[in-house]
Amino acid sequence: MKKTLEELNNLPLNNKSREMLICAGEEPDSSCLYCVQLAIWGIDKIDMEVEHGIKEFIYAMPKWREARLMNFFMLPLDGSESDFNWEDASTPEGLAEAIIKFIEDKITIHFPFYLSAE
Repeated sequence: MKKTLEELNNLPLNNKSREMLICAGEEPDSSCLYCVQLAIWGIDKIDMEVEHGIKEFIYAMPKWREARLMNFFMLPLDGSESDFNWEDASTPEGLAEAIIKFIEDKITIHFPFYLSAE
C-alpha cells in the first residue's frame, strides 16, 4: 500500500508531532515527516544527546522516499507489538526523545551492524 507524504503526515504520530512543533515555536514543514522534523528539532535546538550514527541517520531521513519512510516506521520492531509509547508524551522534548529512541531501536534491530564501526 503506497502512501503519499501528506497521508503519512496525517497519521496520529505525525499529527501529534506537528502539534508539538507548533508548541515549541517551530513551523511544521509538510515536505518532511513531522516526527522526523521533531526529532531533528530535539537534536539541534535542545541539544539532545544522540549517538553520532543515529544523528546522521535521522538527518538523512527527510530525503527518503515515502515508501522507505513507510517501511521504516510501520514495520514492527521484532515481529510483535512495539513498546513505542509516544501517546504518553506531553511535551515537545518528551515526544522528540521517544521518537529518537524508537528510531535508534529500529536501527539496531533492522540494521544491526549500522553502529558497529563506531
